[in-house]
Amino acid sequence: MNLLRSGYSQELILDAPDWVEYGRTSSDLAREYIQTIAPENASHLHVCSFKGDSTLLELREVTKCVHTVAPGAKTAIVVTSDYHTRRALSVAQQALPEYRWSVAAAPDVQWFGAAWWQHREWAKTTLTEWQKLCWWMIIDKHKAP
Repeated sequence: MNLLRSGYSQELILDAPDWVEYGRTSSDLAREYIQTIAPENASHLHVCSFKGDSTLLELREVTKCVHTVAPGAKTAIVVTSDYHTRRALSVAQQALPEYRWSVAAAPDVQWFGAAWWQHREWAKTTLTEWQKLCWWMIIDKHKAP
């Protein structure tokens, strides 16, 4: 939201899983949240639902929204958890080379922090992300699209 308000973006596409919890999807909750926090920017805020459970599948599904919302877009910014930026950028560049990609980190203090080795959950997040990054760099990145 800060990037949109600062002029770094003309449109903001928030992707939210289409999984149902307690009778509502995250996409529905995201749409309501946007109306609550930024009604003045509502025409530039879009929620895109996805079903995929990987960064690659998520990006492919969100691209459909990008083609609808901003068909002439040439650049895109991935905003993701600060521990996920490197892999997300690499996946985006590989999967969707038609865009010039940038990445921005959004802090996620529940799952990660600077002193990650001092907190059990943060250490598990770090280990999992390194595993996913290694798998991406060694295996998935070299598969045919």
